[in-house]
Amino acid sequence: MNKLLIVVLIMSTFYMEGCVGDGDQSVTYFDSIYLPTQEIIDFDNDFQDEVHNQLIAKGDVDRKFDLVQDEKEYTDAIKRIKKSHKNLLRAIEHQVLIMQNVAVYKDEHTFKKAGLSLLNTYQNVAKNEFEEMIRIFEQDEVSDDDNVRFNHLLKQSAKKLDEALDAFYVQASLYGDRYGIEID
Repeated sequence: MNKLLIVVLIMSTFYMEGCVGDGDQSVTYFDSIYLPTQEIIDFDNDFQDEVHNQLIAKGDVDRKFDLVQDEKEYTDAIKRIKKSHKNLLRAIEHQVLIMQNVAVYKDEHTFKKAGLSLLNTYQNVAKNEFEEMIRIFEQDEVSDDDNVRFNHLLKQSAKKLDEALDAFYVQASLYGDRYGIEID
């Protein structure tokens, strides 16, 4: 009886050690998918902040003084918007390449697919809606139709990104629940 108990204890120890090592791999896999998406969200926030700052600045100038911004200020603002857009695109392309090469952990394809889907959505929005928004900013004269189009693009991009983010976070939570990973 004692020999059986010792064998069971030894087997339990090996099993528990395997789980601990396995936990490290599950966290590493989680981080390799989750952290890059958070980086892209930061780049997107930078872009959105630049766009928002320009909209606020232009609106304040127009309302207070009934004139447009100083040409240099406006040109500098457009440069900052374009730079943050370029940084966002570069970061997305980089993270897509990295994430595509992440080895799937224990057939957890769904989490990786959700991460890639989120990055692809960001890339499509950045190349389509964001670029068109920048083109509207760059125009010498912005018509009422341009303003309507800009607002539509802003709402459309937010809707697409919100849906992709929601889908990603659902998969991240499910993965985290399976492996005991808390998501902040």
